[in-house]
Amino acid sequence: IMPLPEDKCLAGVANPTRQICCNATCGTCGGRGCSQRPGGARQCCGPAIMRTERYCRSRNEVACAMEGKGRHQRVHSEGDSEQSRRARRAEAAWSKSRACDSLSAWSCLSPLWHSKPSPLCGTGRSQLLLRKQRSTASATIVLSLIFRPHLVRKKYLTHPHDAYLRETKRAAFFLQSARDVHTTLPITLMVGGVRNAAAESQMTEMGASLWPTQPVDPPAWASAMHKQAFNKLRALELTHYSRVIFVDNDVMLRANVDHLAFHPAPAAVWFPVNGSSGGMTTFNSGVMILAPDLRILRSL
Repeated sequence: IMPLPEDKCLAGVANPTRQICCNATCGTCGGRGCSQRPGGARQCCGPAIMRTERYCRSRNEVACAMEGKGRHQRVHSEGDSEQSRRARRAEAAWSKSRACDSLSAWSCLSPLWHSKPSPLCGTGRSQLLLRKQRSTASATIVLSLIFRPHLVRKKYLTHPHDAYLRETKRAAFFLQSARDVHTTLPITLMVGGVRNAAAESQMTEMGASLWPTQPVDPPAWASAMHKQAFNKLRALELTHYSRVIFVDNDVMLRANVDHLAFHPAPAAVWFPVNGSSGGMTTFNSGVMILAPDLRILRSL
C-alpha cells in the first residue's frame, strides 16, 4: 500500500497502511484492544472511524479516513463534471493499488471489515516465492461456465446464447494466457445449468478440467447485473485442493501467478477507493483465493 503524503495526519497517529488517522492519545491506531485506549473506538479503531464517514481534509484533523476525500470535497474549477471527478478517483485508486506487488496488487486487503494487508504488500511476494520453493501446494485456478439463460443481463434477454458465447470466448482467452505464462497449476472449469458439449470440449483441449455442479440460486436482493456471480461459491466444493484461485473469465494473465497457491485464504480483490461508489472502500470477486470447505458452503 503506497503511503499517503507525509503532510497528512501530522496531529495524530496513522494506522500501518496509512488509511486511517487516529487521535494521538490512542498511541497506536487500530489493532487489538483499540476500543480500550484513551478516546475509545471512535478515536482509535479504523472500522468505527470509517463508519462516521469523516475524511481528513487538513493535516491537523484526526479520527478521520485519509482516503476517499473526493466524496466530501467539491472541486470548483469550471467544466469539472461529476464524470471527470469519478474518473480521477478511479485513476487514483489504480495508482495506489499498483504500489503493491505489480503481479498481484489486487490482494492488498483493507484493514476494514476485520481484514488485514496481504503478504503480497511490501516484500511479501518474495516470502511466498520462498515458500513455493520449499513445499508443494495443492491448488487450482478456477473458472466458471455455470449458465442460466433467464439470469443473463438485460441486453441479452432476447438472445441469451450470445452471453454464453461471450463467456466461452473469455475463458478461452484466459486459458491461452495461462499457457503463455507457463502456469503449473491445474485449471478447473465449473460447468452447470445449460451446457454446450462443443464449447466444453474446446476448453478441455486447451487444458481445463471440467467440474460439473449445480447453479446457486441468487438471493432476492441480488443485483440484476450480478445474479450469476453467486455461482462462484461452488468453488468451495473443490475440497481435494487446499486452495482455489478463482478468476473471472475476462481476466488475462500477464505473468505467472503460481505463488498465489501459498497465499492465505480467504483473500479478494480490493480497491482502496472506488470512483463509482463515491470514494468508499470496496472489494470485487473477480479474483479470490479460497480454502474449499463444504461446511461453509452449506451455511451460506
